[in-house]
Amino acid sequence: MSNDLDTYVKLRNGIRQKENEFVNKSLSTDEYEKFLSLNNELADLFPSLVDGYDSQGNALLNLSNDMDTATEKIKELLEQQKLLSDYNTSKELDAIAYSSMIEITDLNAEVRNLLDQ
Repeated sequence: MSNDLDTYVKLRNGIRQKENEFVNKSLSTDEYEKFLSLNNELADLFPSLVDGYDSQGNALLNLSNDMDTATEKIKELLEQQKLLSDYNTSKELDAIAYSSMIEITDLNAEVRNLLDQ
C-alpha cells in the first residue's frame, strides 16, 4: 500500500473536491480512474475517513487539503491497521500453540496407556 499511497498523493494533487463532487483538474482519464480506485480502496480500508459519496458512488474522504497532513494521517492509519493485524495474528498463533499443546498431552497419555498394557 505504500507505493499506492505515493501514487494516491500524486494523483490527488490533480483533482479538487468541490462540494460533493470530484473535479479533475489535470489528470488523464486513466490517472483519474486510478485515483478513484485508490480513493475507494482507502475508504474500504478506513471507513472512518468516509465523509460521504459523490453522485457516482465514489467515497469522499475526510482528509486535509494539505497533502502532507493527509499523507501522515493515512500512514498513521496504515500503521494502526498493521499493528492490529499483528496482534490478531499473535492471538491466533497463541490459540494454535495451546491447541497443539493439549493434543500433544493427550497423545502422550495415550502412549503411556499403551506402554502400560
